[in-house]
Amino acid sequence: MVILRRLLLLIRNSLLFQIILGIFLFLIFQKLCVYYSFHTSFNDFYHKANATWNIYQDNGMLINLWGKSYLSNHFYPFHYLIAIFYFIFPTPVWMMLFQVVCQTIMAAAILKLAEEQLGRKGLIVTTALLFANYSFRRFNIEPLFGESVMAPLVAWIIYFLIHRKDRFVLILTLLLFFTKESVASIVVMIGAYYFLFRKKYIYGAFLALIAIFHALFLIYYFIPSFNPAGYDFSSYFAYSGGDLSTKFFRIFNGRDIGYLIGLLLPLGFLPLFCEYFILGLGVMAQNILSVHQKLMIDLGYHTSQPLIPILFMSAILVYSKFSKSIKPPFIFKYFRSFIIISIALNLLLFTFLDLRVFYFDSFAADTHRFLSQIPPTASASGSKYIGAHLSQRSQFYRFPRHQDADYIIVENRDQLLSHHQPHAQVGQLLSDGYYLSTLKALVFDASPHNASYYLAIEKLRNNPNYEIIGEGRGVLLFKRKGALK
Repeated sequence: MVILRRLLLLIRNSLLFQIILGIFLFLIFQKLCVYYSFHTSFNDFYHKANATWNIYQDNGMLINLWGKSYLSNHFYPFHYLIAIFYFIFPTPVWMMLFQVVCQTIMAAAILKLAEEQLGRKGLIVTTALLFANYSFRRFNIEPLFGESVMAPLVAWIIYFLIHRKDRFVLILTLLLFFTKESVASIVVMIGAYYFLFRKKYIYGAFLALIAIFHALFLIYYFIPSFNPAGYDFSSYFAYSGGDLSTKFFRIFNGRDIGYLIGLLLPLGFLPLFCEYFILGLGVMAQNILSVHQKLMIDLGYHTSQPLIPILFMSAILVYSKFSKSIKPPFIFKYFRSFIIISIALNLLLFTFLDLRVFYFDSFAADTHRFLSQIPPTASASGSKYIGAHLSQRSQFYRFPRHQDADYIIVENRDQLLSHHQPHAQVGQLLSDGYYLSTLKALVFDASPHNASYYLAIEKLRNNPNYEIIGEGRGVLLFKRKGALK
């Protein structure tokens, strides 16, 4: 009761705590909507939910879906922490909660610094800018990755660096090594910061060397040992070898420059004038130099998540410093214009991309009803969106693969856009006057299935071993004759 009373008092008297609590509640509500409205892709859970389920079942680190360990793709040991909660109740909602906690902890560090440097008004403006920032909003719609855990640690590392609490910095930096094999891109730059700005040469060199050793060991020895076929994402780190000078000059193209502008423009390029900006250089270089991976320079992709606290906290410090100077720099005078442009553009994207996760129709209702009819011990097959809800079972296949599964559940919507050249179709549909239907297709049906998917459904309809036991709006449930009820 004493703890609850103190918590209520804190909520009543602290605007910072009220905002942080509000962010947490909004994010968990949004995350649940993403999952239950079937905007979560199968790939979001292919090795995360299934691997966590297997840890809970004491089946080791095997992914039943692919027959290999989840450590063969990435180094995500934090899934062992999540697996503990499966003993309460086995559900991927624990992973969603874990991710929301990570994003909230990251936001708490940013907002605490904003309150210290800029006061209540600055706290409110920073909160608005966080939600106007595309990378921050997409953090919660993306699945749980190593960068999702990396970002809050980076935020508090910067906070303690600012307050010169090196012991806490060291502890959090060591925890970074349990997030992902690409952590060297951050830790090396933390070492560089100590080397260049704090003149702690041994400290900086130690962090840089241990980070490089950690990354090389995981990428070339540890991870491949779990997958005889080779490390799936080794090309992400191709920049670490070969002719670096040639690769460096490749970044001077419109696509990569646009990525950098997209990161810095919403904050008026203010982070460029802060010493802590150096912490983000490794991540930016990693993303840009991975020339064969276009997603790496997507502002909403998980590889950019650790940059969020670096950019925001750097901008807060610079804004605080410039606002107190007698003659603020030229760029500072136009910062408010950047804020207005950023909020306007991002709210537009929010309207047409993010709001769709809150949209529930009869498809979602029918699909949940059919999912409840599949016994937990039965083998199942499902399409990429529905399949995310089925991955925690001993036998699951991603449709069109089904291997004579007991139950098969697929979406069978009439798509306005086909799989081939959807962008060309958009122009034709708009010129023909189909404005509302085209807008709906872009928002809700942006990833239509290809022709082979619908051909597989037709073959299943004609398969004498299967019968349709559920047919709803845009969803079909098949049952193998003689299957477990």
